[in-house]
Amino acid sequence: MIEFTTLCSSHNSNDIVFGTLSQTAPGRPVNLRVTDYSTTSISLIWEAPINSTVQEYLVTYQGMMETITNNNSYSLVRRSLFANIENLIPGDFYVITVQSVIHSAKSTPVEEVQNTSKLKGVSVCLFVCLFYWSSVRNTLGSWWTRLKQKLESG
Repeated sequence: MIEFTTLCSSHNSNDIVFGTLSQTAPGRPVNLRVTDYSTTSISLIWEAPINSTVQEYLVTYQGMMETITNNNSYSLVRRSLFANIENLIPGDFYVITVQSVIHSAKSTPVEEVQNTSKLKGVSVCLFVCLFYWSSVRNTLGSWWTRLKQKLESG
């Protein structure tokens, strides 16, 4: 829960009024799924959380190759229930999270992993070879686990 404290004064008096507003984190988006992808883009849709008035959604994505080279991640703010992520690196794996946002309160993230290659077997082989030979393998344990789970689930 996040609490905000406000301070205001009335125009008709010299009294100062304090107020506190408690904001509970919103529910998580549901049914996050990839609807389409190409070698340079990924399209996603999701549904609003039940019984939650969400103002916007924070979509964050990071490519595995980006993690190995410079650890950059990128974010989009959406008011709709979809996102089109473009200008991606062909053949890379992307971890994408979506969070509901009300004021400054964020839900726990919902996550999806997607490859931007239409030649899945080839890119998986190249990625796995690079991953095993990379010195950052140990620091990316959670990424490896999520990727392995995604590959095993089809």
